[in-house]
Formats: sequence, C-alpha cells, structure tokens
Amino acid sequence: MTWGSLLVCVALVALLSTFIILLAMKLGIIEWIQLHGDTFLSEMAKCNFCLSFWVGTALFVIIACYYDNALLIFGGVLSCPITRYLI
Repeated sequence: MTWGSLLVCVALVALLSTFIILLAMKLGIIEWIQLHGDTFLSEMAKCNFCLSFWVGTALFVIIACYYDNALLIFGGVLSCPITRYLI
C-alpha cells in the first residue's frame, strides 16, 4: 500500500466511521449504552473522541486483515481527528 492509497483509506474510514457513529446516535444505541452500560462503556459513549477512535480502529483492523498488513491497524489514530471534526 502506498502513501497515497493510505491517505485515501484514512479519509474513507473517517467518513464511514462518522456515518456509523451518527447512525448509532440517531437509532439511540449510544444513549442506551450511556444508560445501561457499565462505568467504562458509559464514559466512553459520552466521548466523541473515544467513539471515533474505536470505530476507526475496528474498521482499520478489518482493512489490515484484508491487505495482510499489520501496520494498518494504526490508521485509526490518523482517522480519529477527522471523524471527531465531522461529528
């Protein structure tokens, strides 16, 4: 994977994770986690930065398995600020 394709992948994952988080907010999943989750999950669901990091990292784990490149797992760190800005 080249640097250009990595940047495109980061942008696409940021957009996809923003969509997933906004959909979860619209469906009430995040609010349900805040009310019924344990302390750790409840605090994480209140933080947009945490949500964007974990959703982006989960998506990059899937991409890393597809491309068979373990370094792509760290792409969640790059897409996190973009996702947070878009939320």
